[in-house]
Amino acid sequence: MTRYKLIGMANAKPGREDEFRIWYANQHMPDVMAVPGMVSCELLENISPKGRWLFSNLYEVESDDISATMAELYRRIGTDQMPMTDAADDDSTYAEVFRPRCARPQSSGSALADEPAGRRVPDGEAAPDRGPERPASSRPLGRASVANRQSRLRKMSAS
Repeated sequence: MTRYKLIGMANAKPGREDEFRIWYANQHMPDVMAVPGMVSCELLENISPKGRWLFSNLYEVESDDISATMAELYRRIGTDQMPMTDAADDDSTYAEVFRPRCARPQSSGSALADEPAGRRVPDGEAAPDRGPERPASSRPLGRASVANRQSRLRKMSAS
């Protein structure tokens, strides 16, 4: 299984930040963790004075088929399996899926994920096994776009 990071960005509607936090912790986190392949999730709050998003969601995903895992996640959005909140500013919601490529090791060894110690990818050479190009899950979200995304994912699954 390959590990991925799903990073989401969101804003709450003005004055509804506490409502968003409560919904996320008590409703959304358990709903997301019920999706097969989801390993962990965390809500981060931006403390940067000029930050575009107030909240970031960091999810760890483990999957042999990230497109299928993300399709299942997005299929659930807005259903009884994953009710959303009207405290969220849907126009600001955004998510991307990443595959770790480089990490700062705590002990000696290579900083490149899945590479033996000391192995560096030469300039101009493609890194091995980059995974899916850009899964359908890496597009901006919003309540209106969720239905479009679900439709596209169904079409992709059918082909």
